[in-house]
Amino acid sequence: MKRFVSVLLVSSLALAASAFAAPAEAPLNLHNSPDVVAKQLQKINTQMADGETYAEISVENRSKVREALGRITGALEASGGRPLTPEAETQAFNDQEIVNTLLTGAKEDSRVVCERERQMGSNRITSKCMTVAERRRLREQGERATRDLSQRQLQYDPRNGGSGR
Repeated sequence: MKRFVSVLLVSSLALAASAFAAPAEAPLNLHNSPDVVAKQLQKINTQMADGETYAEISVENRSKVREALGRITGALEASGGRPLTPEAETQAFNDQEIVNTLLTGAKEDSRVVCERERQMGSNRITSKCMTVAERRRLREQGERATRDLSQRQLQYDPRNGGSGR
């Protein structure tokens, strides 16, 4: 019993430590120095163009990110190295939140997950790799197909001479 309690205590401490772990660094942080912010902006633009890092970002969200980055860049250039006005600073931080939210979600959706599975009728194990977004789309297609099939079965019931319920 004592051993069980100690194992439970250690595992709960491990879970608590992982819960308080530092969150992943955001793509853009305007609290940094201007040269660091410029490097972050350049890195974001490069990653959006590489077709891999943010591959699953929608066209609409991609344009929102580009618009927000343009507004941030314009505000920083207009300030000429001086601190931003309170209004410009508020707008820049709002745009930063837009950029970080959309890019963090797109990066997560673009993450490739590989699963090892056996092919039907074979002992050979193969790896099947897909992005998180592709897996979600396949799951949604399967759910939609199942729902459509069950609706068709409700519409045609051979026991009732072909009529519905």
